[in-house]
Amino acid sequence: MTLVATLGPKVTNEERTASGQVRILFQLERDGNAIGSATAQFDFSLRGLPADARVQFAHIHLGTANVEGPILLDSGLTAARFRFANGAGSISLPAVACDPKLAAEILADPGGYYFMVHSARNPDGFVRGQLKRE
Repeated sequence: MTLVATLGPKVTNEERTASGQVRILFQLERDGNAIGSATAQFDFSLRGLPADARVQFAHIHLGTANVEGPILLDSGLTAARFRFANGAGSISLPAVACDPKLAAEILADPGGYYFMVHSARNPDGFVRGQLKRE
């Protein structure tokens, strides 16, 4: 199942013009009637960043719109891995393992979770978007 979100700014500094899209593909392997294992594969694009922006981390967090929550699922993006020399670009990451119960909870109520991208300038996150089914 695929979830998506439109990413909008949550800061007022030089990254306030950033926006983007995320697509998260969940793969669930069944073990009888239960989910035996799960993975999540993240693809996202950003634009409107200052030149030479450095994207450090990206995660799924628990929380409804305008509510901050804890990180639940890391995308696998590592610090300073991606630099956007022209203020725009796309990132496609390899699938990461996901707790099967967590995957089922996110897929059952995607609006209760959001995706957020963090940068060197904004380690607490600069764009976020509520998840929804594609």
